[in-house]
Amino acid sequence: MGIVLIVAIVVLIGLGYACSPRIKGGHRGLSITSRALLTEREVVFWHLLRRTAAPLYVMPQVAMGALLQTDSMTTRNRFDRKIVDFVLLDDHGCVRLLVELDDRMHDAGLDAERDAMTAQAGYHTLRINGVAARDLHVLTAAVDDALGRAPRWSPPEFSPATSRHRERNR
Repeated sequence: MGIVLIVAIVVLIGLGYACSPRIKGGHRGLSITSRALLTEREVVFWHLLRRTAAPLYVMPQVAMGALLQTDSMTTRNRFDRKIVDFVLLDDHGCVRLLVELDDRMHDAGLDAERDAMTAQAGYHTLRINGVAARDLHVLTAAVDDALGRAPRWSPPEFSPATSRHRERNR
């Protein structure tokens, strides 16, 4: 099952680059080209997040300006050009969770400032990095906890030791 998932994700990554047109040209002297919406790492994470967040919808690359509003231009300038990596929505279009895929390059101070702004608007942010970004079970537990959902049961991992134990107890 794990190898099938990995192969499927690799194929989808390849398709992601194929779906992005690479037409160069200019409008009034400007050189404008397309770029991939998500990095390879984000594509892999997006597929894992879609599986674990179901039945919620996973929207990638959402502008903070679409989530926050203020009357202060100074405050707006602090978030106007920033992007939230992933937003989880319910069937009514209500935001249930913001998910940030962090790496070594993230600045904890700036992240805390962003999280404070979104929290003031009533949003909860889940920051994911390391193993949680690659392991479906760890990610599921983190998302369930952040959403206040009951943990999902998952079958125990198979090992020869547990198999022998069952055989002896028959």
